[in-house]
Amino acid sequence: MVGYKRCIRTMEWIKDILIIVLTGAIIFATVYFLMKQFFDNQEKLKRLELRKEYSKNISPQQMQAYERLILLMERIHPENMVMRLQQPGMNARNLQTQLLKSVRQEFEHNMAQQLYISSEAWALVKRSKEETVRLVNLAASQCKSDDEAMELSKNLLNMTTQLERLPTEVALEGIKKEFRSRFA
Repeated sequence: MVGYKRCIRTMEWIKDILIIVLTGAIIFATVYFLMKQFFDNQEKLKRLELRKEYSKNISPQQMQAYERLILLMERIHPENMVMRLQQPGMNARNLQTQLLKSVRQEFEHNMAQQLYISSEAWALVKRSKEETVRLVNLAASQCKSDDEAMELSKNLLNMTTQLERLPTEVALEGIKKEFRSRFA
């Protein structure tokens, strides 16, 4: 009988310890998750305040830089250039020259915009320009210089449809993403 009572006391003692340990674990987990949520919310608030403060300091030049670079990407988009530059009676060599000249001029006209955007965004713009030039030259290499401009246009447009994403589209997406992260 004494052994039985001792066993019951030991079981009660173990039960009490388990209740204390489980209660402590539950309290610890609750406090941990509440504190984690609190600090995450504080961090979000701080980020929001910084973004709001940064957007107060946005200059018209910064806003205009993003607008101009988006316009640049639209203007050097191969389809848009072909529609804008191809003229009746033009041969493939002349169209290639006009396409390359347009890309170069548009890019040079907007070079100062790099002051207002990140280095990563500017690298996207430069890469887009270079890839567009490569695309025009590749399409032109499949034509004879005295072919009609329409032949170069077809080659260029066929190449653009084969690409998953055009360089100008990649740059556009990157510029918009950066703009939203900075000012939205």
